[in-house]
Amino acid sequence: MTTLDSDTITRISQQIMRDPALREEASRDVNGVFRRVSGIELPEPMTAIPHGDKYLIVPTASLNAEGMMDELDDSMLDLVSAGGSSCSSVA
Repeated sequence: MTTLDSDTITRISQQIMRDPALREEASRDVNGVFRRVSGIELPEPMTAIPHGDKYLIVPTASLNAEGMMDELDDSMLDLVSAGGSSCSSVA
């Protein structure tokens, strides 16, 4: 069984960066991509938000009504930083 650890997050993030179709799917359904590619159910709903020519993968709960990021609390920072810098954005 695949576990949610930094190596898994990095591996899936690299797959997303290499595959344009997977990247497009992740821009609409991050949780679905993780579920389909690895069998992992992410512990929180996640959203890909555009950031230049990349996407930031952030907890949906961290977005305000306009779809912008609010300040992240420590638990949210731990969640989004689990894979280090390689998983914080998807090109």
